Amino acid sequence: MMAVLGCRPETSQVPQPTRSPEQPTSVAESRGERVAARVRPLLVHPWSQWPAGVTVVRGFVPHGRGADIADNLQPELTYEVAAAGEMLVRRQTVDGKVITQELGMHPEEGLPRPRGRGEQAEVAVDLELDGDRVPSVLSTFPGVTHEHDAPSPITRQWTLAGERTVLLRSETSQVGATDEPAQWWAVTGLDRPKTIGDAVFPCVEVRRRTGTADGHVIVTTFLHQNVPGHVVEEISEYFKASDRARPWLVTVERVLRIGR
Repeated sequence: MMAVLGCRPETSQVPQPTRSPEQPTSVAESRGERVAARVRPLLVHPWSQWPAGVTVVRGFVPHGRGADIADNLQPELTYEVAAAGEMLVRRQTVDGKVITQELGMHPEEGLPRPRGRGEQAEVAVDLELDGDRVPSVLSTFPGVTHEHDAPSPITRQWTLAGERTVLLRSETSQVGATDEPAQWWAVTGLDRPKTIGDAVFPCVEVRRRTGTADGHVIVTTFLHQNVPGHVVEEISEYFKASDRARPWLVTVERVLRIGR
């Protein structure tokens, strides 16, 4: 395992958001209310609540098998809020050249949101999350099939009961498929501890699976509403179609420094 050396998060420089994110108000809140309180603040753009000048440096730590692992180590990424609520700048130095990209902020570019109500009857379903049963509503969106065409994929989504803006899981698969869905996204944890320097953040864990030309990728992201950009750490596991049991490469991107 390779590590990024000489980089220590500067927790003393962690800024405060321009507005206070919503917090749980009762120790005895229901399971659904607890989930909503943790996930809802992550629905907005992860940078939109921070003032201009806030910077976050993220580094990459590769893992995996093969002689080319060292070649996958990317230079650090620096994110800076250029204009509060409007513009984010991303910089990376590659071969001595600084590559800069300006990114606009859309207020709803946070965690995925539900598509709406499905075309079939909705079903009440309990999902397991951190050992608890969380009430949800399953909606199904059947694909459109044209004559002589193969059926379009079916999408299923699970939203939090009583809080239909909170998506808990979504998956897309072919009609009649029995294997794991080709694409899925899910909230898989609410209190996963991750550190930036000496500070510990209880993170919301989100996982997603997407297909590639010769396999698939599973990305696990750890998010906290009080960290600029929300992402504290992100783990990407790359699998080949010939070996679905073990990833051939795992990369880890994590926050190294936060400042102004």
